[in-house]
Amino acid sequence: MKSYYSAHSVKEQANAVANESVCLYPNPTSTGFATGIKDPAQVEVFTANGTAVKSQTIDDNEQVSVAGLAKGLYFVTIKTSTMVVTRTLVVE
Repeated sequence: MKSYYSAHSVKEQANAVANESVCLYPNPTSTGFATGIKDPAQVEVFTANGTAVKSQTIDDNEQVSVAGLAKGLYFVTIKTSTMVVTRTLVVE
């Protein structure tokens, strides 16, 4: 019997579900944010023009501080062993 789903497509579907579940909160923020991720992750914060302004390894939904960042729009990339997602963050 031929399977209609390859192992690759099942993995892609699992990643898509995981990607949808990642959010930054609170957002907007003036102090810091959490990701809702329990696994170890690398969090990188970029300005709107792509300049990296912060990099931090987190574990178990640890808070990431935005102290020292100017007010504005940022892009946050979160990398775990199983996914890479990018979200927008507003610093007030």
